Formats: sequence, C-alpha cells, structure tokens
Amino acid sequence: MKNLLAVPGIRDPYRAGPIAGMDECGPVLAAVSGLAAETVFLADLPGCEPRTDAVAAALRERHSGLTLHRVPLPLAVPEDLGAAWAAVTRLLTEISRIAPGIAEMGIVLPEDDAAVSLALLHAGAGTSMRIRFFRVRPPWLSGGFEAHVLEVSNPWTHARSHSPRRLRESKATYRVERPPPPASEPVPEPASKPRRRRKKLFHTARELGVVAGHPSMRRILATAESVAPHSVPVLIQGETGTGKGLIARLLHALGTTPEGPFVSVNCGALPDALVESQLFGHRRGAFTGAVADYEGLIARAHGGTLFLDEIGELPLHLQPKLLKVLEDGEVEPIGASGGTPVQARILSATNRDLRAAVARREFREDLYYRLAFAVVELPPLRNRRSDIPPLALQMLDRINQSIKIPRQLSRGALAALKRGNWSGNVRDLENLIGRSVLLAPGEVIEALDLVWEDDQDEPPPRHKRAPPFGHGFKLERHLAAERERTILRALKQTDGNRTEAARLLGVSRQSVTKFLQQRARKANATR
Repeated sequence: MKNLLAVPGIRDPYRAGPIAGMDECGPVLAAVSGLAAETVFLADLPGCEPRTDAVAAALRERHSGLTLHRVPLPLAVPEDLGAAWAAVTRLLTEISRIAPGIAEMGIVLPEDDAAVSLALLHAGAGTSMRIRFFRVRPPWLSGGFEAHVLEVSNPWTHARSHSPRRLRESKATYRVERPPPPASEPVPEPASKPRRRRKKLFHTARELGVVAGHPSMRRILATAESVAPHSVPVLIQGETGTGKGLIARLLHALGTTPEGPFVSVNCGALPDALVESQLFGHRRGAFTGAVADYEGLIARAHGGTLFLDEIGELPLHLQPKLLKVLEDGEVEPIGASGGTPVQARILSATNRDLRAAVARREFREDLYYRLAFAVVELPPLRNRRSDIPPLALQMLDRINQSIKIPRQLSRGALAALKRGNWSGNVRDLENLIGRSVLLAPGEVIEALDLVWEDDQDEPPPRHKRAPPFGHGFKLERHLAAERERTILRALKQTDGNRTEAARLLGVSRQSVTKFLQQRARKANATR
C-alpha cells in the first residue's frame, strides 16, 4: 500500500506497552511499517498539532525515504457527523490537489474517534480513488509481540461497533462500496476458498482472543478450520480452565450459521429437579408450577449452535432423550403430544474421560459416539508455555481498561509466569494476573509481586501491620526475617533454581547459596 491516510490518536506515536521498559509503536507507526507505505498523509486535527508533530518526527526518524504530507482536518466538534463528513470531504479534495493521479489509497481507521471513522467511510466511498480501510490491533491482543494491521472487510459494521450510543442511534445509513478498478488495471483473481477460510480463521481467532502460538494450538485451529463448515457434532475435551467454551464459540463463528444464536448450557449447574424442563421445555400444566409454556434451551438454539458444557454431568436417565434429539432433529417438551423440529449444531465439552465413563456404565455409549463425531483435545497450559506471555499480556490489557492507573509486567514477571504450575490452566493464570494487579505496590508488576494461589493466605508486605515497636522489638531481627522470607519466596517461584532466584532478587548466586548454607547450619544446631 503506497499511499496511506492516518489520523493520529491518543496512542500515537508511542504508548507504554504492558511489558515494562518496552514502549510500542502506536497505530500510525505500526500501519506505516506493516503496509510498507511510501507516502503518508497525516490528518491534522485542531488542538492536536503537538501530537501530529511527534508522529511526523517519529516517522522521519524511522523511515528516511518516506514522503510525508500534513493535511488539515478542521473538525471542532467530533460528535457532529455532518461537520465531520464535510471536513473529511475537504481533506480528500486537498489530498487530490497535493498528489494528483493517486489511484489507490489506504485509510487507517482511528479506534478512539467514532465520528471521524464514520466520516472517512462515507467520504471515502464517494471518491474516485480505490479506498481500502485498515485497523491496527495491539500485539497483546494478537497473540504475539508485534502489532497486526488488518484490512476491514465490512467497514460500516466495524465503525458502528466502535461508535458511542449517540452515533449508533443515527437513523441515517450509508452503503460503503469500493469503486471498480480502472479499465487499464487488471482485475485480480478472487482468492481461493481455502485461502479465504484461513484468513477468516485467524481473523476470528484474534477477535475472540484465542492465543495459538504453540504448535499444539495451531493444530487445534487447523482442526477447527476443517470441521467448522460442516454441521457435525464436535466433542471438546480438556482440563478445567483450558478454554473449551472459547473453542466452541470459534467453531460457531466459523460455521454455516454464525449469525444464529449461541446457546450455552452447563449441564452440571442445572438443578436436578428442573434439568429436563430447562433443556427440553414444557407445556402449561405439565407439572405443578408449570403456569406457562416454556420453550427450553435446546429449542432456543434453533438456527444456531447448542453448546452442552460439562456433558458428562448430564443425568443418565435424560441421555436417551438427548440422543433422540440428535437422531430425529426434534425436541419433545414435557407434556407435549409431539415433537418440535430443531435445527442446531451440537457442540459438547467435558473435563472427564467419557470413554472410561462409558466403561463404568455412567454414560451411554451410543450418545458418546453421536457427540464425538469429531474430537478436539485441548492441551493444558503447562504443555504450551510459549503461549503464557501473550495470554498474560492480553489479560492485563483487559484489566487495564477498567482501572485508573494501568499496570505493566516486567520481563522477570513474564519469565516467572512461564515457570508456573498452572493446575487451573488459563483460568488460573487469569486469576493470578487479577490478584497481582490489585495487590502490586507499584505500576510495574515484578516477579516478586505476583500473588500465587499459595500466597493468598499471606498478605503482601505493604498490607502487613506496622511492627510492634517496643516490647523487645529489634530492627536487625525484623529485617533479617523479611530478608529470609523474600529469598525463600524467590526460590519457591523458581523451583529452587538459585541462579534464577538470584537474578530476580538482584543479588549474586553466591549470596543465595550462602543464605541457604547458613539456614541449614541453624536448622542442624536446633536439632
């Protein structure tokens, strides 16, 4: 993309990333690098001239051969759509005057200015140039450490979803169309179906927050790509907290009815007395308390996807009724004289070994083979440790959106996270990040600030009550106890690795070894 138009926003030119000491490029710099732009037009909003100056200086520093133009965008009231469209139209006219003959141009949609995004979409559709719209995703939301520049396939939907309510409620609608290429330019061949599916796969995975850098997760994405276009039942297996529900939503989004409902049912959480009524529905008067017809969760999934979470907890006496739904495509509510047709894709998930449950006669064999047409086995987090840093950064960014002072993770903290046990998998990691953000003493979360599950009973040092001065208090003894506690905590986080513990503490390995030797001598002396 040789020509690029961008509106500098609050994240430009650089912003503090979630990793301490590593500032990352803002949307404009990332887009220019990712699209290899040769000519950049910077829209200069009133009152934002210093920000545009900083972006222009950063572009000249990073790209010596870049042609740079600053074009005024006189927009005083960002919420005024009429003024925004008029201002953007004048801006595009000015670009045509500065650089006549431009046939194609890319526009980076600003994430923090809905009115300007809508105006760019509307005005760009009416120009004679071929316009392509792009947006930039931060690296921690893209499952890696580099920002991703994505082309917006449905620009109007994108802008509307990022607009405040007062803009979404506008009655005016505009059809955004890309003008046909000039007659002299050959029309590109459409991408093959496998290539389009692969592009949709990774785009949807990023939208849902699926991190799949590890080979095992990439194999799961390949399986999802293969089975999603076919409405076959899929059984998702894995330990608690591995993200089975997320993979179910990915399969729904990639399936043939992504616009249909996604009905999630936790079979283990339904009350025993009401599980049949909740799943299959009932008719008025079918039992005491049935004062009205109830559709049932299975019927609600008609035209979409039914996700049966914890399917291994479904009572044995109800399994034949679910099997009948799968075989006949009909659900029969309690008290009904006949069945109601239901067309829904069936996804199920479990953390149990259903084959073993079948052998123990705790789960019907015929139902198992109906549900397990295709099986997706999710690996535990401890077996895909390379995905832990991007997952942690993604979670941290989500938490930072709701707190006043954003937090960062140090490199030492990321290294400590990769060494964790993670018996609770991704959910366990998310809980640890949340605890550490709330209890960390500073804006940068160091390795020693991570609040592991075993440490919850022991409050962090800054929450401890003041030492009881007097009554035999000795400062040196108190400091020695704090020093011992800190070193032992570092050794625990590094699984006894003295070199790693010394690096976290900022001391030499000999200091840690000397401490352990002294502690061992004291222990032997007290025996």
